[in-house]
Amino acid sequence: MKKIVSILLVILMLCSCAQTGQPGIDLEPYKEAKSPPDVKVQCGDVSITAGKGTYSWEYVENGKNVCVEADSDHPLFWEDIASFSAETEKTAKLIFDERMESYELKRWEVEPGYFESEDYSILDKGETVISENGVFEVPADGKMYVYELYVKYKGGGSCCYGFRINSPDEWGLTLSVSSVTPTGATLV
Repeated sequence: MKKIVSILLVILMLCSCAQTGQPGIDLEPYKEAKSPPDVKVQCGDVSITAGKGTYSWEYVENGKNVCVEADSDHPLFWEDIASFSAETEKTAKLIFDERMESYELKRWEVEPGYFESEDYSILDKGETVISENGVFEVPADGKMYVYELYVKYKGGGSCCYGFRINSPDEWGLTLSVSSVTPTGATLV
């Protein structure tokens, strides 16, 4: 009897593990996407695609499930990060794929050359950004901010995105860094 119960339990576990996704969500059109969707950041007339960092993703290829676990450094340490200057805009908007289930947005105030640092204590200085329907306020203080966006997707999968915004000051002026060298930064 114990043997039969054990075999039934194993079969039940195998059957339950074979089912993926969430009930009521049609994920068929997305099962072939080999990486998480892009997220756009729009501020006035300017729109950029946020950079992709660490992600966990699953897709179907030749009838088989493929799971991808990609790792990267925190967006604060990306030398090449998607960025723009918010000239006079006071808000920006995140534009998501329809599969987005939930997200969390954080930001860090940074100085020119910040990505060259290996001081991970800066991670503790991030602040959660309040956002409603993807719209969030851009500080009007003339500083640079790196944003980390963590998105969970319906049916499984998640991705960390990063971008930088050079914010306008209280008079609408934006200070942009055009180049950073070991001897200093060129400001425009």
